[in-house]
Amino acid sequence: MKSKLKILFLSSEVSPFAKTGGLADVSRSLPKALFEMGHDVRVIMPKYGPISERKYILREVIRLKKIPIRMAGKEHVTNAKSAFIPDSKVQVYFLDYKHYFGRPDLYVDSKTGKDYPDNAERFMLFNRAVLETTKLLHWQPDVIHCNDWQTAMIPWLLKHEYADDPFFENTRTLLSVHNLAYQGSFDKSVAPKIGLEDDSDNGSEFEIYGKINFLKTGLVFADAITTVSPTYAREIQNDEELSAGLQSVLQSRKNDIYGILNGVDYSIWDPEKDDLIAANYSANDLSGKLDNKKVLAETAGLPFDEKVPIIGMVSRLVDQRGLTFLPT
Repeated sequence: MKSKLKILFLSSEVSPFAKTGGLADVSRSLPKALFEMGHDVRVIMPKYGPISERKYILREVIRLKKIPIRMAGKEHVTNAKSAFIPDSKVQVYFLDYKHYFGRPDLYVDSKTGKDYPDNAERFMLFNRAVLETTKLLHWQPDVIHCNDWQTAMIPWLLKHEYADDPFFENTRTLLSVHNLAYQGSFDKSVAPKIGLEDDSDNGSEFEIYGKINFLKTGLVFADAITTVSPTYAREIQNDEELSAGLQSVLQSRKNDIYGILNGVDYSIWDPEKDDLIAANYSANDLSGKLDNKKVLAETAGLPFDEKVPIIGMVSRLVDQRGLTFLPT
């Protein structure tokens, strides 16, 4: 490795603290891997209501108390506490603002089954609070790694509201797209609520198809963009359906898009040590796989046949995951 980088990793969910999907797993494992490579990595995420401060040993940080955040002419006061990703030395800062994040759910209100109506305000405040918190830490990141729409306004903020701030003069942004179907798209009426001046009916820097779009903004202003695989990087630029309406934006950034295949955290996904499976096995001794297959068949109520494969899939029940191809 040529040089040690200071990497600020931003995510709306990090396992085991808060999780709705694969983003949380990546946000746990990738910072650990980067730290083990010798980089100085820190993570910032929201402090949601269900996150247990006692279980994860969240500690107060004196300099991160009562952080004033201005948005749309109003001042919001946030706090931040810290802990570590389990089994690592990667520090996580939890932005605590109960009015927006002290709720039982992350994005969708379980009582209504619908997105929280103020998600734009919630995550724009989070983006703004991230930058102010970083300044209070007196820790200047070389790279801010944003993930999905919830953190995608950071590149825009750095090139507009913080453009003249010497603290971020040498900071570059990376935006990783884990699922292009989720874009943070909101009615244009939210613009004044989150401190944006959208004076264009169509085609402004943070608008597409008549709506404010957080992900589109990030794709336009990030210094570099990554996706979860080389194949996905090609598909979203060339397939109109998979691009989810952002094909022209993606094609305009084709020289800055890189597909990097998601990895596996072998400290967790190791069948030699995994205590959640019926029998352990290794590359040198695969006999335990047959035992696991028997237990899986029994648990699922399926007939067991050594010569017939059993295929399992962990997935959201959405068409994008290929569920439409399954027999009915």
